[in-house]
Amino acid sequence: MAGGRRNGFLTLLTQAAATVAAGEEFAMTPKMTKTELRAYVECRARELAESGLHMNWLSIENELRFVEGIPEARDILAREWLRDTLDRLCLAAHRRNADARDGNLLPGRPK
Repeated sequence: MAGGRRNGFLTLLTQAAATVAAGEEFAMTPKMTKTELRAYVECRARELAESGLHMNWLSIENELRFVEGIPEARDILAREWLRDTLDRLCLAAHRRNADARDGNLLPGRPK
């Protein structure tokens, strides 16, 4: 990817992540470019992984493709490093949820 296109993509991805982190919705629009769609899918995939509602990247891909209606998610999530990242985020979210259920996140409680 050329430097200018890559920087634009990273800027868009950063903006999308900041929007989601601020609790605002980053909605996909029908006029998105391929770069904007990739940024949206990657950001949304991370958001779904961190929700604790998914066990792995494949569950997230299915959510994006069949529930949210983004068939391009299959190609966008095809990179091994992204799948590994999503799997790690899913695992961390499940551990946080389990710790919260077990009461291990209370102040003064040993882990």
